[in-house]
Amino acid sequence: MNALDSAALPLLRRLMDAPADQREALLEAACATQPELAQRVRALLSRLDEGDAGTDEIGGTEIGPYRLLRRIGQGGMGEVFLAERADGAWQRQVALKRIWGGFSPLTERFLRERKVLARLQHPHIAQLLDGGLTHGGHPWFAMEYVPGDTITQWCDRLKATLEQRIALFRQVCAAVQFAHGHLVVHRDIKPANVLVDPAGQVKLLDFGIAKLLDEADPTQTQTRSMTPAWAAPEQRRGEAVTTATDVYQLGLLLQALLIGSQARHTEAPSRLGQRWANLLRDEPTAATDIAAARALSPSRLATRLHGDLERIVAHATAADPRERYPSAEALADDLQRWAQHLPIRARGHERGYRLRRLLRRRWPVFAAVAAGVVFAVFHIYSLDRQLERTEREREKARAVADYFVSLFRSTTPKAATRGEVTARELLDGGMKQLQDQQDQTHSPQALAALLHASGQVYTDLGMPTQARDAYARAVASLRDQDDPLALADALRGLATAHYGLGQPKPFLRYSEQAAQVLERAGATQDPLYPRLLGNIGIGHFALGDKPRGWTYLERSLALLEVGGAATRKDHVRALVNSGGIALTDGDAAKAYPLLLKADTLVQQLTPRNPDEELLIGRNLAFAALQTQRLDEALRRYDRMVARSLEFHGEEHPASVSALLGRGETRLARGEWALAEHDLDRARRLSAKRNAEGHGQLLDIDGLRAVAWLQRGKLAQAIAALQANAAQRADEAIVESQPRFEQVALERARCGSADRRLELAAALRQLEAMPNRTAWHGPLSRRWVAECQARVQNPR
Repeated sequence: MNALDSAALPLLRRLMDAPADQREALLEAACATQPELAQRVRALLSRLDEGDAGTDEIGGTEIGPYRLLRRIGQGGMGEVFLAERADGAWQRQVALKRIWGGFSPLTERFLRERKVLARLQHPHIAQLLDGGLTHGGHPWFAMEYVPGDTITQWCDRLKATLEQRIALFRQVCAAVQFAHGHLVVHRDIKPANVLVDPAGQVKLLDFGIAKLLDEADPTQTQTRSMTPAWAAPEQRRGEAVTTATDVYQLGLLLQALLIGSQARHTEAPSRLGQRWANLLRDEPTAATDIAAARALSPSRLATRLHGDLERIVAHATAADPRERYPSAEALADDLQRWAQHLPIRARGHERGYRLRRLLRRRWPVFAAVAAGVVFAVFHIYSLDRQLERTEREREKARAVADYFVSLFRSTTPKAATRGEVTARELLDGGMKQLQDQQDQTHSPQALAALLHASGQVYTDLGMPTQARDAYARAVASLRDQDDPLALADALRGLATAHYGLGQPKPFLRYSEQAAQVLERAGATQDPLYPRLLGNIGIGHFALGDKPRGWTYLERSLALLEVGGAATRKDHVRALVNSGGIALTDGDAAKAYPLLLKADTLVQQLTPRNPDEELLIGRNLAFAALQTQRLDEALRRYDRMVARSLEFHGEEHPASVSALLGRGETRLARGEWALAEHDLDRARRLSAKRNAEGHGQLLDIDGLRAVAWLQRGKLAQAIAALQANAAQRADEAIVESQPRFEQVALERARCGSADRRLELAAALRQLEAMPNRTAWHGPLSRRWVAECQARVQNPR
């Protein structure tokens, strides 16, 4: 590569990153005294336009064994497409990056690096899958496709706390450290290259411009392939790129996560606290928004940035590479020490720092020695407050225990021992007792605890009206008390009771109030908070706002993901709720990975919950059926049938549901006789619990009719399908099965051109259903073809 090209390529990249209508002005400003350089850059731009003409219409275009679907990105070195295998070798979408024609001198280098990059197999690195040259000689890479937001967008959208942001950032550090261990430097770390997938896991992208550390001449491939705003000082000076360069860019990324801004083009970025102070002064509205996105006030954020975090960022972004952290791992380790309130190594040399940090962690011990009597007074006061809080909790527990004992004392021993008093009568008597006492016997917190416990029992007994009243009184008792966690939990219970009453608006309203209570108290770290976000999402779904509903559900899932074992039970429940909503919405492809993850996590709960495990298993089997994973669906249903019969018993709804699902799966597989056997058994068991005309019985009869139709039992099929049609005549059709049954009925009656038209019309109605069952379509279209053949060739 000659000197002119070496200067032209980085300028070309800058221009490609800029809007097209601004490129000429930027070029003239950059090359005011270098006309030859400007001419060379224009020639490269022209070659890009010629070499990549027509790529706006990319549908069906093939590169290597991949078919391009749509463009998903474009930058200074190339463009990125969503693509899929054109040869059918495997079904998986990839992100295919094609390098601009102007960078063809880099072809040999990219091909060489491809072999090394393919070895970077790490959970937080987007995997390089394939690569090669186009017919025009342009390098291309097929990378793992990662749907999701950039790390900064994801954190801001979910209002992630500083702790949650740093936990994600440490995943980035782990990926970078792994790459460094394989002698690969990324050298373009920025938010656009760090995505967070739907599971809340970081994926580091674009090692396609990495530089190998073990090249003999560390400057021979210097194309200045960098993003100027995120470049280290040595990059901007054209010096050798090392692992310290990545550490610098990690520091800038950490700064962006903390205060939402990046370094200016200076050799020494200003300190974190000073940058935040400047932002507060110059753009107070923006600063308030940034703090809110971290669930903090501006002043509180300033306090948390001061000290260790500021020093960590400064150490990572030191102008001299020798003064930075020696590795990405060392940077991550200091952040872990910060999270654990340990002294960070970046400040280890500061006089008195370790003592101050130790004092902060062990204040009572050192203060007792240093402060003597002063501490004794303070300690007595603190102990008194702690004892007051402890006594308040004891009072609540004692009040709840005494209350439930009194419920049984209020009835006669004879009635209690003979079972003549019901749980409902006991609870109703207790609620009247609390009302008669005029709420004077107990403190507001104890009274609220009693009412909360009663609300839970009412909920478990399936009595949402009584639960609502109990929770409403608990909320009223706590409104003026300084106990935000108890108030938020009572509001959650009140919301749940309204949901049980089929009232989505108050369910959403009280869920939002509960979340706001925790936000105002700065208690968003409490496990209750992501549960409330999930409820808010469900509320929006129930009211028809699906996009907003998914926003809250995904935010809840992401926070529970980083909570680890402490929130695993809630995480499982949130995954099941989200998967169930996706199935109801007809999006089995979205439901399947959520339920698959729930199935993995539920096995790790202690104690095990077989009922929940079976629910997840049935939903996952149905999602597999809907996504045409028929072998997997059958295996899962086989397991669910056996386990449900053993755990629930033969007549339990869960066992009937598993049998019904297996029968439907066998229909989808064309196993008509086996399907009929399962459906007959499911029908017999369901009829013991449900009256004729029940929705489940109608569904079973419709599916049995399909099996009969396929086995040549036309009279039985027609009779069952006609009976179902009559039963469903007054119903609003919201699911696809009634439409499918109509297609089956027309197929069974097919024998004339008129019937063929009726069958075609029924098929159109089925295919118009947004949540249609996946296997209905192929079988229905086969029926249409069979009917047409029968009409054209009558026997």
